[in-house]
Parts: sequence; C-alpha cells; structure tokens
Amino acid sequence: MVCPFTYAHLYSGFFDGEGCFLLERKLKQGKVVQLTPKIQVGVREDDDSTILEIKRILNCGVVNSQPQSKNSRKNSKPTITFRVQDLDSLYNVVVDLFNRYPLRTKKAREFKAWSDVVCLRWAETEEGTKNSEYSSKYLALFEEAKSVLDATRRYPDRIIMTRNDGKGK
Repeated sequence: MVCPFTYAHLYSGFFDGEGCFLLERKLKQGKVVQLTPKIQVGVREDDDSTILEIKRILNCGVVNSQPQSKNSRKNSKPTITFRVQDLDSLYNVVVDLFNRYPLRTKKAREFKAWSDVVCLRWAETEEGTKNSEYSSKYLALFEEAKSVLDATRRYPDRIIMTRNDGKGK
C-alpha cells in the first residue's frame, strides 16, 4: 500500500470516528450464498472532498451519493459514502493500513475480528480469487466475528449515579 505517513494517521483517526466494519450475509431461500466483509465511511455530502480524497489516496473502493430520502429525519442531509468490498483491496490496502496505523477506539476490537475474516478468506481463496467455496472454518469465524461486531456496537446499560445529599439537582 502506498499512503503518505501523515495521511495514514489522519485516515486512521477519521475512520475511528466515522467508519464502519461490515460483515454482510446474503441468503437465498435460507441458504448462505455470499459472505462479504467490507468497510464504509459516510459523511454529509457537503464534506465530499474528504471522501473523494480518501478514495484518491487509497486508490480503491467506490464512492456513492445518497440523496435525502422521504423516510429521513426532518433535518437530515444528503450523504456521500466510500466503500471497499473487493477482497484484494481489503487485504492489501485496508488491513495493511490499520495494522500499520492502529485504530484507537473500541473499533480496534472490531478491526481485529473483521481482519481475521478478511485474512482467512484471502488465504483460502488463493490470494483473493473469487467464487471459492466457504470452508467450515471460515463460516464459523465469520459468525464469530459478526457477533463481536454486534456486541461492540451495543451501547452498554449503565447505572448513572446521582447526588442525593441535597446539594445537587
């Protein structure tokens, strides 16, 4: 991967705040037909220069604009997203980037689980070729990683302590 040092740190931090690791499961008549790891970063469309710069520097992925939909919240705005889902780019660009410039938030745990899936798929598909059968090891790891991602994203129930000494409101 060729990515300027300063930019790599910036992208890692930006992804920590705005990015998302995804593991998509497509079923057909109840049977798994596709298991796809991917990443996505989205912002308001008026920040499109950031997304376009990410795509230009990483030299992979696709950029899509989404207009405000009828079902959107009243004040929502159109968005632009950068997505990478081809295995070659995930392995050689994304995994490499975040291994060299680690994420700092809870997303680091998501990355570990997600990247294990990408790396195993890469190894099992002769370095990224498509249409290879899913091994039982890959199926199990995919489901385990998906559980880690789901659990990490769940907001924990917290007990909020309040003052009960008459001094606080």
